[in-house]
Amino acid sequence: MTGHWFMPAKVFAVMLIGAAIALQSTCVAWAADAPQDDQAAKPQMPRAVNAADPAVRAILGSQPSSPAQCVQAAMSLNTLGEIQLARWFLKQVIDANLQPEQLAALAQEFGSGTFLAMASRAQLQPEGRQVAEAVLEAANRRWRDPQLVHTLIGQLSDPAPQKRAEAVGGLLRAGPAAAGALVDALADPARSADRPVLRGALMHFGDDAVEPLVALLDQSDPALQTLAVRMLVMLKADRAAPELLAVCYDPAAEPQVQKAALEAFRQLARHTPTAVEASGLLHQKAQQYFDGKVPVRGDVLGRVELWRWNPATKKCVMETLATEDAARYFAARLARKAAAISPGNQQAQLLRLATMFELAAYENQLKPIPERTLLEMAAGKSIGELQAVLAWTMETGHPAAATVAAQAIGLVAGKAGASGTAEATLCQQLLHYGSQPTPLAMALRYPDRLTSG
Repeated sequence: MTGHWFMPAKVFAVMLIGAAIALQSTCVAWAADAPQDDQAAKPQMPRAVNAADPAVRAILGSQPSSPAQCVQAAMSLNTLGEIQLARWFLKQVIDANLQPEQLAALAQEFGSGTFLAMASRAQLQPEGRQVAEAVLEAANRRWRDPQLVHTLIGQLSDPAPQKRAEAVGGLLRAGPAAAGALVDALADPARSADRPVLRGALMHFGDDAVEPLVALLDQSDPALQTLAVRMLVMLKADRAAPELLAVCYDPAAEPQVQKAALEAFRQLARHTPTAVEASGLLHQKAQQYFDGKVPVRGDVLGRVELWRWNPATKKCVMETLATEDAARYFAARLARKAAAISPGNQQAQLLRLATMFELAAYENQLKPIPERTLLEMAAGKSIGELQAVLAWTMETGHPAAATVAAQAIGLVAGKAGASGTAEATLCQQLLHYGSQPTPLAMALRYPDRLTSG
């Protein structure tokens, strides 16, 4: 007999309900709201390499389900050599789509160091880096909340010692952002009476206070510049030595600031250089950054927190850059300072222009520089000087700087032609020097497409 068999509706409904209950009981609690189709497609937990290991059996037997339990399980299993299992538990954290406050809570529970280490371990990738980046970003946003930091800075003046200690602890958790906020408070004339308290809190930051204090050297108050110099010495900030050296002979610095910087450099470097030596040392350091010979210290994700003084807002501004972008910034900054000390040194001026051009090129994402910006950078420079920059950057493998130099030559030449320079003479100057082609003409045959295109 052929035909179709139909299950009674009530029996079918009861079976559906029972199946649904059974399926729900197998779901992880913190991902229970996920669509059933996603649950069905969820990858199975990999087998343990050493399933007989009592430690592995204990971890799996505890059935980790919450995000914190999965992170702890991943850390322990990684230590035990169960890499695939560790990655699987990290994937559960990723798939949970946690809210920022949940991610920040993980950083609070395990500490930032746990996630920095997780991101650096090749065997845990890509899951380790994904979890680490999400957790650290959420923690940074939570701890660096400007309103919270502002409140904690105000609490530093509380008469109760416990309140002051809590404020320092909270600021330290906020990290470098709080150090920058303390420097801003130091620079606020309305808070001059609080400077001893602010200075004391800032010293607790140690290494994290160095960059914001260096940024403070760029503002115009001699008293604050001197204070920043002295605090850098107290922190034994060796890496700030080039910045202090630049202040020693900065023609724009006040004598009292120059004197304080010279004494600070002597304490850090055990040497008192002349102006010529200072310019040479800064030039050398800038050249090393320019050529990529000095590594810029970054976190395990290859990022650097860079501090600059904003004269308009009179505050320190922090931005996060890739280490190679930070190196370009340091090269341009130190080259500019070396050239300021030795205005007659042609090599110093050449490096200043080259580093400035390269920094501008990358800050503009390797697109043509706007005319106004280009005119500001090339102000007072002859076509011959710009040709020298073009030639040198082509020879030394800096195509981005060479591109900007070529663009500047074209702009300056165009302005000169519009102002009445003889066209034939101008073309001759641009393309030939005697019987030899100029750097601009050579650029047309330069192998790097960034320059020739």
